[in-house]
Amino acid sequence: MRSVLPYDAPPSIRAIIAEADRATVEPDVLAEEPPRPGNPLLASPHVVARPHIAWLTDGTWRRSIGVIVENCRRLAAGEPLLNRVV
Repeated sequence: MRSVLPYDAPPSIRAIIAEADRATVEPDVLAEEPPRPGNPLLASPHVVARPHIAWLTDGTWRRSIGVIVENCRRLAAGEPLLNRVV
């Protein structure tokens, strides 16, 4: 069974983990990012925490740099920028 726990309730999460013998929590974010060494959540075998770098692949890095370089060229030439959010 999956439950959604409030983002801002780390004490509640710790209590649930301490009382459960088969629960697993996979927080998307922690109350403090990056977490301090010794964070009790990260010491639990019932917590799976992953860094937010999964999007960064060779392909996404090359495309991102390509857009940056192209936007620098466009800016210098007085042209509209790519992917502009207004």
